Amino acid sequence: MRIEAYLDYFTEIKALEHELQRELLHEARHEAFVVLGLNVYSTVFWLLELITVFLITISSIVLLQKAYWLVPIVVGGVLFGMSFIHRYWYGRLLHKGLISVLKRRQK
Repeated sequence: MRIEAYLDYFTEIKALEHELQRELLHEARHEAFVVLGLNVYSTVFWLLELITVFLITISSIVLLQKAYWLVPIVVGGVLFGMSFIHRYWYGRLLHKGLISVLKRRQK
């Protein structure tokens, strides 16, 4: 996930310049996924997203046999919604790393 998508996203660093935010977010990503070991949660959620999209695709193909033109619309809507959910969950994991980085910098 691009770090630039999270500029001005967190209230703790929103008032800072973008360059400093970018630096803190890079540190937060390293902190969250390497030091705190939250990469497992990210991987599990990514797998759950794939399984959900697969199941919804298969079920929409089965349920919408006569209206086959609706299948791409349903799948597209699910993928669109999943991108927002993914950004939210990745942001929560990144926020945990950011809190840890900010606590360390205050000491």
